[in-house]
Amino acid sequence: MVQTNFKIIAYGTQDYLDKYSNTLQNDCKKFNYQCVIETVPPAINISTINHTIQQRMIEYVRNMAPNDRICFMDPECRIVKQIPFEWINSKEPVAFYKIEQNQTEVRRYKYGQDNVFETICMQPFFASANDIQWMEWWLKISDTVSVPETNDYVPNELFVNIALDFHKVPRNRQIMVYNRAWTGKHVAVKGNYITPDTIFLHPNIHAVL
Repeated sequence: MVQTNFKIIAYGTQDYLDKYSNTLQNDCKKFNYQCVIETVPPAINISTINHTIQQRMIEYVRNMAPNDRICFMDPECRIVKQIPFEWINSKEPVAFYKIEQNQTEVRRYKYGQDNVFETICMQPFFASANDIQWMEWWLKISDTVSVPETNDYVPNELFVNIALDFHKVPRNRQIMVYNRAWTGKHVAVKGNYITPDTIFLHPNIHAVL
């Protein structure tokens, strides 16, 4: 039986939640997970909305009880089958590293010849109350390189792995698969397909501006 202090958390603007969050809420009911859906205000661009979500995530972790465990998800995400108990009952973050098209290893942003950023997909992401120190540092470095005056904020997942590494945080590394040709397990999939391994589905949401 899943411990009662485990929750799925998702954020979005009201119109986005109205359109996309029902399936996630139904999945949580199916698997008996508590589900918290929180509204953020609309903004001039997605960059600003995502930065507000980053702030809300950290605020939530800051106020968690020592035995709480949460999984951040985007409203359009799906839970295909039961989440492993070891992910729920652990105190370590569970982080999903990106495998994208035509790749044989985790995606990295490159500067010159150096691999600089290993990229984590922030949804899903499992956290506990003891993650607050590195998460606050993550927000601080994100704020430092953003330009609030012009509503230009870095993607909220960009410095996650750097923050984890800097604070020497042990973590459970999983893979978020963007590539159907990936020969490993497709436990978490970015796209609209499901395999026998799939636990989380992060559908592609297409929009026309």
